[in-house]
Amino acid sequence: MGLEQSSAENKDLFLGKSRLRALLVLMMMLICAQLINGGLTLLTFQGLQLDAANAVFEAVGVELQKDMERSLRFGKRLESFIGAETMLEDIRSKYPDLKNVDVSTLDGRVLYSLKEERVNQTLGKPLLAWDFEAEKQEASLKVELEDAHYIVIPLRKRSKTHVGYLILSYGQDLLERKSAEIIRESSITLAFTTAAATLFLFIGFQFLFAGGRRPAKKHLYLLIFVTVGCAQLTYSFHNISQFKASYLDLTKQKIETVSGFLRNELETLLERGLQLDGLVNVEKQLTLTSKGLPEVRRIWILDADKRELFGSDEKIQKNPSESQELDSEDGQYDVTLPIVSNQTNAGFLKVVIAEDVIRSKTQDILLDNLTTVALSFLFMMELMVFLFITVMKKAVIQTKNDISGDFLLIRPAIAIYVYAATLCYSFIPLYMTQIYQPILNFSKNFVLGLPISVEMLCGGIALIPVGYWIDRRGWHQPFVCGIVLSTVGTMMSGAAGSSLEFIVYRGLTGLGYGFCWMSAQGFILANSGEKYRARGLSGVFAGIFSGIICGSAMGGMLAERIGYSKVFFVSAMIMVLALVFVVVFMRGFFKSQPSDERADEHLNRRDLLKLFFDRNIILIFSCSVIPYSICMVGVLYYICPIYLNQLGTSQSTIGRVIMIYGLCMVYLAPQISQFVDRFENKKIFITLGGILGSAGMLTFYFFEGIWSVVFAVLVLGVSVSVSSASRNLFTIDQAISQRLGVSKVMGVYRSVDKLGQTLGPVLLGLLLIHYDIRQSVGIVGVVYIVMTLLFMAGVRRSETKSAIPGGVQ
Repeated sequence: MGLEQSSAENKDLFLGKSRLRALLVLMMMLICAQLINGGLTLLTFQGLQLDAANAVFEAVGVELQKDMERSLRFGKRLESFIGAETMLEDIRSKYPDLKNVDVSTLDGRVLYSLKEERVNQTLGKPLLAWDFEAEKQEASLKVELEDAHYIVIPLRKRSKTHVGYLILSYGQDLLERKSAEIIRESSITLAFTTAAATLFLFIGFQFLFAGGRRPAKKHLYLLIFVTVGCAQLTYSFHNISQFKASYLDLTKQKIETVSGFLRNELETLLERGLQLDGLVNVEKQLTLTSKGLPEVRRIWILDADKRELFGSDEKIQKNPSESQELDSEDGQYDVTLPIVSNQTNAGFLKVVIAEDVIRSKTQDILLDNLTTVALSFLFMMELMVFLFITVMKKAVIQTKNDISGDFLLIRPAIAIYVYAATLCYSFIPLYMTQIYQPILNFSKNFVLGLPISVEMLCGGIALIPVGYWIDRRGWHQPFVCGIVLSTVGTMMSGAAGSSLEFIVYRGLTGLGYGFCWMSAQGFILANSGEKYRARGLSGVFAGIFSGIICGSAMGGMLAERIGYSKVFFVSAMIMVLALVFVVVFMRGFFKSQPSDERADEHLNRRDLLKLFFDRNIILIFSCSVIPYSICMVGVLYYICPIYLNQLGTSQSTIGRVIMIYGLCMVYLAPQISQFVDRFENKKIFITLGGILGSAGMLTFYFFEGIWSVVFAVLVLGVSVSVSSASRNLFTIDQAISQRLGVSKVMGVYRSVDKLGQTLGPVLLGLLLIHYDIRQSVGIVGVVYIVMTLLFMAGVRRSETKSAIPGGVQ
């Protein structure tokens, strides 16, 4: 009796410690999710302040540029510009937040400055990077160096030739000062919602485990999702309200500054004796000012009685008696500046902000926050797998369908790694355009596709040697080596200074990705046993696609806030976390012996020739696997970012569009695969998948805009959900596959898949030399459907039936 009581007490103590550890881990996960949301919000507000400050000081610089160029066109030389110092001092007196104003020659020698010690010094190269040959010129070049922000504006003389630069700068402390109140309020809300959610999680845990009972997994999932969802949604909607108010205030500040210059010109004319209602060509100036401010709906000039005289989009009656009263506004979107003449109020300059612009910006933030919430759910699901394998293994009810072997630790490990690796996938060709340098005589579009192609090629090259490595040394060496290679390649990608360097570093990253991808499968084959092998591999692929979904979307949002190059460094740091996870939690498997079934799984040259002379194998490889892979990588990771960027789509939205494909693979593909398994003839579904995929590509040709891209990505995701498992099973079912060995043939299958992924960006880059994006993707779509029909007409019925249930990825 005493022994039984002692055993029960030990069991309760063990379960109590397990619950406590699980609760602490879940609280940490909750806090991390909240901090990620809060970090994105902080970056959003800082970006908002930066854009507003740049807009204001750019407007100041453009006005100073006009004044100086007016004198230059009348014959003044920049090197002997009398009055330049007075003009700069006047700007500083009106805008004390300016840190400095310089005027320099084209070679960077400072001629005039608010800081005397800078005269005759030479500016650094980043400030002299103006592209004089660009077709579309921005008003200024924005540069961030150390703790200051610079706005570089070119100066031209009468012949429109450039003679120098005007450089305005302001400190980072200005942005910090302006955003301090917003950050403080947001931090308080974040702390409150996190504390409330943590308390709710604690109470929920006590309820679920009350009386020493063990809850079902689904109840814990529900508790986590409700807790995290309520906390993040509450915080997000507070941020959206705060963002709208802040964005409106900053927009008003910008408009007041720009409109102030127009008001000064009007007051100058009135001082010369002109009457406000007698001015001519005013509508043209108002329209030009309005076009330069996308946030403006309309600009009016009103008389002293607030009756409209002129509008930016139309000319109304000059006679005040015939003018109608201006429609009253609630004032929320109004900016009204008085026009003074002889110390009396002669009229008003009224600007109405476009509500749709504010609404559009707010909707973008709403989408970002909802995306963050969704990604938090998905990533926490992967971490819950880790908890159910480790600290909560005996604290929850296990059903007969559950598998909780420690070999499933590879799923969160590969999810963290892939999450880090795919942070950069939504903008690789866009980053390449920033550092582009010609390579030999290759066209620019061809070179832009090379980083992705080389990355995929190196990933494919790694498959064969890493297979031998795993056979002889186990899974852990190539996995750790792969993470190290990817980390170095990713970090160096962010520091690359030329096209060739970037291509080499992406190849190094791809090599590491291939090592990790094969090692994860090798781990399952070596440690899961025959009974759980299929489900173990399914877990690996679920972790991979969860990482792809989270990485592509989060990477887009980060890139929009901190810039492309910095995301590479964030990616590298998270890869280090994946390495730490493997070393800490999976070290016990480092000495595991590789499975005997992996030995000699590679085909010799004679068997390889037999395989490639088989009619059905050639058709499935050339007419289905390669065309799909070309579309998947070439369109998804090369064309989509470039095309959407040309449409003016935000980087966050580009990431969300690419995320659609991953969502199809995680949530749609398993359901469709179960349906497909009921049919013996897989040829139908391979053909249907090809037709759907080609239809998605043809969407680009027949329709324009972001929704055509969304539809194309969605249809591509549906097509692979329909055909992926069918392609695998069709390949396995072939008589040649059964004779040579299924694992060997599937190794060749994966290599062919990588070949198609490598060809995708290269082929589309070549097409872009002669055609535009829509035509190029349309051509790929036509070729895809032709190859699909060729497969349908040429393939013969399989001679055997696979003994392997389910799809093999």
